Amino acid sequence: MKIIGISGGAGAGKSTFAELLKKEYLLRFKTVSIIHLDSYYYTDDIQGHYIIAKSSKKRFLDMNHPGSVDVASVQKVINQTSTDFLIIEGLFPLCIPSISKQLDLSIYIDVAADIRLGRKIIRKLEEQQTLPEIVFRNYLDTVRDRHFEFIEPCKDMADLVLDGTIANSENIEVCLKRLAI
Repeated sequence: MKIIGISGGAGAGKSTFAELLKKEYLLRFKTVSIIHLDSYYYTDDIQGHYIIAKSSKKRFLDMNHPGSVDVASVQKVINQTSTDFLIIEGLFPLCIPSISKQLDLSIYIDVAADIRLGRKIIRKLEEQQTLPEIVFRNYLDTVRDRHFEFIEPCKDMADLVLDGTIANSENIEVCLKRLAI
């Protein structure tokens, strides 16, 4: 099984790219699976990394911190997965050592902060009807600082740094060539 990790900032297009990569790989292989790390955040008040928001002063789970990912559950799924290709996408596959050491190819999708923020606002409005001021507050409370603390350094660790503003088809071709497929 080949394991590919896809990282990048919030709104970089990781999930979209992972789904398109899966479709392309399914044309060549029998089985491809995706683990979306967003599905593995702790949900209780005991585990995870909590923070006091700068703006509201409320305590909440900091989903922009790798300590908020239930790594044991992710590892269990990795161990139980029987597939030709496994794609692990999210903010942290490159900066959680127990995950990153298993990757055959690490990808960082690079997109400027203003574009990522714009994409995130649009997504939150369309999918969750979240008010823009809540998205901005979240960005200023955690996303921006955590991006520079945890996500941006992953760029230097990645095997491939892809431009998240160009056509995904071009980036998929780069991945296929890198894996000699």
